[in-house]
Amino acid sequence: MAKSPINTRLEKAVALHQAGRLAEAERLYDQILALDRVNPDALNLKGAIANIQGRRAEALALFDRAIAALPNFPDARFNRGLVLAALGRNDEALQSYLDALALKPNYTDARLNAGLLLHIVGRTAEAISAFRLMTQMAPADPRGFYNLGVCLEQSLPKTPEAERPAIASEARAALTRAATLDPNNPDVHFAFANLQSFLGEYKDAIARLKATLALRPDATTDFRAETLSNIGEYLRKDKQFADAIAVQREALTLRPDDKIIRFNLATALGDNLESEEARVIYEGLIKSDPGFAKPYVNLANIHRDENRPDEALALLDDSLLLETSRHALSTMAAIFTEKGWLNTALLLHDKAVSLKSDDVSTRFFRSISLLMTGRLTAGWPDYDLRFEIPSEMVPGRPSPPSFWQGEDLTGKKLFIWTEQGIGDEALYAGMIPEMIARAGSCVIESSERMVPVFARSFPQAKVVPRVGLAEALAEAARADVQISVGSLGRYLRRDFASFPKHEGYLKADPDKTARLRRKYEEIARGRRIVGVAWKSRRRVYGKSKSTTPSDLGAILEVPGTLFVNLQYGDCAEEIKAAKEKFGVEIHQDPEIDALTDIDGFFALVAAMDLVISTSNSAAHVAGALNIPTWLLLPHGRGALWYWFLQREDSPWYPSMKIFRATGAVMGQPWEIDAVSRAGAQLAQWVRGQG
Repeated sequence: MAKSPINTRLEKAVALHQAGRLAEAERLYDQILALDRVNPDALNLKGAIANIQGRRAEALALFDRAIAALPNFPDARFNRGLVLAALGRNDEALQSYLDALALKPNYTDARLNAGLLLHIVGRTAEAISAFRLMTQMAPADPRGFYNLGVCLEQSLPKTPEAERPAIASEARAALTRAATLDPNNPDVHFAFANLQSFLGEYKDAIARLKATLALRPDATTDFRAETLSNIGEYLRKDKQFADAIAVQREALTLRPDDKIIRFNLATALGDNLESEEARVIYEGLIKSDPGFAKPYVNLANIHRDENRPDEALALLDDSLLLETSRHALSTMAAIFTEKGWLNTALLLHDKAVSLKSDDVSTRFFRSISLLMTGRLTAGWPDYDLRFEIPSEMVPGRPSPPSFWQGEDLTGKKLFIWTEQGIGDEALYAGMIPEMIARAGSCVIESSERMVPVFARSFPQAKVVPRVGLAEALAEAARADVQISVGSLGRYLRRDFASFPKHEGYLKADPDKTARLRRKYEEIARGRRIVGVAWKSRRRVYGKSKSTTPSDLGAILEVPGTLFVNLQYGDCAEEIKAAKEKFGVEIHQDPEIDALTDIDGFFALVAAMDLVISTSNSAAHVAGALNIPTWLLLPHGRGALWYWFLQREDSPWYPSMKIFRATGAVMGQPWEIDAVSRAGAQLAQWVRGQG
């Protein structure tokens, strides 16, 4: 049977259309419509050409005519949705896609576009359902898995904490399947990197983005710059600061005027303690784009680190005029806490939390202010959120066993694990004796260096080193319950009255201590023996609470004193500079390496008559040994929460006296007045009047 003239023209027109010869194809569609003005195929295909060429109104009219001619025409309804979406008429476009699906349930492209539109208009749960169904109906189509993974990943920040693991697991499975079906699709790797970054898997995210760049050797400059900057951010979050800076500089060569890349570079520089260059970049960003709020907050933190709180507050105030930022509010609240404006600080913290109540960082920093102000019962619960904040560098421990929550421990085996550095281990260890008394048996996991000290101090417990996760988990699994030593305060230190007086809960080796004491008495020849330390190696706050021997003149020039170096690390040049300035020798014992021989360091500290230190491990060790300790404490960010506010004593350490800096003078070290007061008291103490 011969084909009709219309069918013959239609076949030829479709072939031309598919070959990209649109003008010729459209002429044939017009010829068909001249013969049959309601031919649905010609109307639909001519409409498709009009849409491609940007003739939206004409295309929409043609699709409407095609649907009027053939109401059960899914392709025309799908194409109508394309035009409506291009015109921004999303609700109508979505309905057209749904109409097409009603006529043809296995219409994959219609289901894909419907899911995309649902996601665009914020109906994320419906979009996820659409893509889940698409993966079931078209299991070989990577687009469904890719878009399902993207929707799930982007929903994670707004998902309640308890539900996040399941959502993240489904997103990972979807993107893994998409990558298997379409391994060379850079968009899949890009989305996977976003998921891995959210989960804190920064090394894997970096590898994914590098794969993305490898798959796009001819990518645009903009794409390469954005991807490199993302790699730099993940390197920064992974604490690879030098590499992060190098990658951000590379990205900036591709887009020199990009404010986000410049901001990311400055952030990496700040994290690498290169604050001067970071400051220049932030100031330049503020000058070139005063409406960009983020640089104000980060520049404020630089001022805060330098103990210039008023300048920091002015910048934060400017940033809040531009946008209501949790970060700005929390930082402002912390500064007001340090100033002693407690009610104002807590109001700001509450405002920050109200913006996103499940944001762990905001709630954690509010807890720090509560603890610092002595509101211990209110502050302890959210203090445990430190395990979920990468910047705090506090590794958590997975189950088993379950975590202790204050229940009776009679006959039960308790596993206590320490966290962070030597100072924190010494500080929180004061609560361990109470837990040993409560539990049937106790295992303490500590840093390897602290094992001999803990074993000597807590002979009723078993002490194991933190040498590998597998071994640690095996030991924990044999316990009934576990807890971090830093989390014990929630149950044992609810108010200041619950801090017990003690005569030293950590014990130095008595033989080493006696031998060192005899040695220093021979050197001192009747002088008082005073250990000194001045520097913190802590990355985030170390600079804010450190000084140098050259700024300790009011102390070092007190006669009748043998000063012994308790500062860990190589400080020979600093000691030399102090001797040249004051003519005073700080004795350096070559026998003791405070970094590697903690047991020897404890004996060294125990051999002192008095320890004078900034807030570092020497102060904590001395306090835990109950050696008389004078703490030189800055105002502002370096005054960590556990020293509380305004106190001249420490509830943790009965033997400690705190000399707080009362204020900063521009261009002068923070410690000037604190050292002056300590020096005056030291002179009285040496004369037997203190």
